Amino acid sequence: MVRTFTHELLEFEELDCDTQEDGRTYVTPNGNVYPSITTCLNHLSADIIAEWRDRIGHEEADAIVFQAANRGTALHSCVERYLNNKEIAAATPLVRMNFNDIKPFIDKHIGIIYALEAPLYCDELGVAGRVDIIAEWDGEPAIIDIKTSGKPKREEWCTGYFMQEEFYAMAVEELKGFRIKKLVTVIAVDKGPAQIIVQDRGVWNTPMREAILMHKNG
Repeated sequence: MVRTFTHELLEFEELDCDTQEDGRTYVTPNGNVYPSITTCLNHLSADIIAEWRDRIGHEEADAIVFQAANRGTALHSCVERYLNNKEIAAATPLVRMNFNDIKPFIDKHIGIIYALEAPLYCDELGVAGRVDIIAEWDGEPAIIDIKTSGKPKREEWCTGYFMQEEFYAMAVEELKGFRIKKLVTVIAVDKGPAQIIVQDRGVWNTPMREAILMHKNG
């Protein structure tokens, strides 16, 4: 059975963005230039990524990152179209498999949709970004982030995801006064079942703030 999703959209103003080798920035409606939340959190895994790149070779690492980015973009497109009650666009077999793996969870848990691929910023933190999904998850307003992975991830490897989602929740509340209660990470896994990790809002607020401050202090 095909789901039909209900939308009660929160309107967010589009932000200009600029991507350079050292990260991405956004320009807010007031003209402030803020780093993206992903740029702020990159340092948390910088040493691990550098070691991995050295181990397999930078050329191969670049190819893997490029392929992973394309796959992630394609999966996000499928999910966005599905949640907009549209037919899924053509996709590679792997992307189609990833979508089919997470679709039952989308159908079961997502209720009213408030925003898809929405640009957000937070003046208090001086940071911006783009959230995948703002919607009900089991009846509670949630930030829902879609990820891909070749293998299953331990929860302790996903702390950067949780901090990113915590930032989005804070930005939504600052911009719209809309209280987010849950942070949901949906991971499409190539070699294993999809993973769903649900966190309470607020648990990652302090670590998120500390990580942003560390980035801004160099």
